[in-house]
Amino acid sequence: MNKLFFTALLVLLFSCDDGDLTIDTIEFNGFELESCDDDNIIDPTETNLLFKINDDDDEYEVLILTLDEDVLTNEAGEQSFEITDDTDTTLTYRIYDDSLDSDYFCDDLTPSTPLVTTEIVASAASITITTILSETESDTYEHFIEITSSTFETDEGERITDLSLDNFGTVYTEI
Repeated sequence: MNKLFFTALLVLLFSCDDGDLTIDTIEFNGFELESCDDDNIIDPTETNLLFKINDDDDEYEVLILTLDEDVLTNEAGEQSFEITDDTDTTLTYRIYDDSLDSDYFCDDLTPSTPLVTTEIVASAASITITTILSETESDTYEHFIEITSSTFETDEGERITDLSLDNFGTVYTEI
């Protein structure tokens, strides 16, 4: 009986591994798209940092889309493109150890806290941007950004299988 108890205890001790990080779903629907520009009016001739912060349930997650310069155009239409390891446009998923707000990304000096505990850059993603001339502001274009697919893979080779994101958000450019 003692051998059985000791064996069961050993199996339990060696089968538990709390150090593994498993992320099954990335959920950012319902969270506002933010940028460091007033009212998300950005300069299309510069690289732009766009992000969504999900701080529900004591998890502090951020999805960051870095759009390379000249990706957005002041021209009505739809464009689709792929993010790969070779493009300057990137999609990054991060987990932080505490809550944060847009100031974290927009301050001239990045604060020392909170700390990034996990960062995964998408190895591939499909982005669709639909651009229209604003109906209310004649000198403004509206850019509706959708992430139609993505591939996030950890250093350990684990894939995040579900990016739930119906609509990344809208940014604006002025003529």
